Amino acid sequence: MPKKGKKGKGKKGKGKKGGKKGAKKQESVAKLAVANSKVWEAKLDIAETAKGEYREHAKKLMLENDQLQSSMVQNEQESIEIFTLLQQNEEKKNNQMEKMQQSIREVKKEHRKEKENIVEGFSKQINELEEKLEERTQEVHVMRSELKMVTDFQKQKTSMMRELDNIKNDMHNANRDHKGTLARMEQKFFEEKMRLQQEANQKIAELAERAHTEAIANLDETTKSVYKENVRLSEALNYHMKEGEVLKKKVARLDEENESLKGDKELNDMLIQEKVTQVKKQKEQIRE
Repeated sequence: MPKKGKKGKGKKGKGKKGGKKGAKKQESVAKLAVANSKVWEAKLDIAETAKGEYREHAKKLMLENDQLQSSMVQNEQESIEIFTLLQQNEEKKNNQMEKMQQSIREVKKEHRKEKENIVEGFSKQINELEEKLEERTQEVHVMRSELKMVTDFQKQKTSMMRELDNIKNDMHNANRDHKGTLARMEQKFFEEKMRLQQEANQKIAELAERAHTEAIANLDETTKSVYKENVRLSEALNYHMKEGEVLKKKVARLDEENESLKGDKELNDMLIQEKVTQVKKQKEQIRE
């Protein structure tokens, strides 16, 4: 009996030892679970932080993208407005040139009409002089018996023919000078028109290309570029206005030349009238 009691005590000690080991193992597993939980919580916090930073970065990128889009749209709009302004200036200049062309056409028409009137007047006066000369010749044939009168008439006839030739030469020279003046005027106006059109077209092409390129490649230089373009546009506008003033002065000079031609015509009319009066007086003297 005492031996059995010892055995029973031995078995009971072994049970307590095994229970301690199990408790330690459970405690270790719990600590590991807690550690793993903290690790996962840390990873979750890191993931949430990264997610928030990603959202902030994405939001910032979206705002910057919107700003860039707005800036690009504004630059393109300003480029379109600049190009539209240039087109309007070009249309104004073309309208001015069309008015000047119309003025030149009217001047040419008026000169042509005056030339026709001059030619018609000279032709009429020449016909009258020729008729008078023919009449005088017939009268001389009738008065052949009077040698002195025939001799005087022959002298007067020579003078009249000389004066008639002078009138014809004057008319020819006036017509030639008039044609030369009109040809020079047309050539100068054509050259000036072609030069202005080439300069304006080249300027518009350069400004349009430059505005488009700078709007895409130099968005950070937008303000400076717009300011510079405004300065260049102002200079171009001033240049075209000066060219318009030059053309106005040329038209005024053409008007002065036209007035000068009118004065020459009036002077020729006076000379012809004076010659006709002299011929009439000579005719009356011969009849007497």
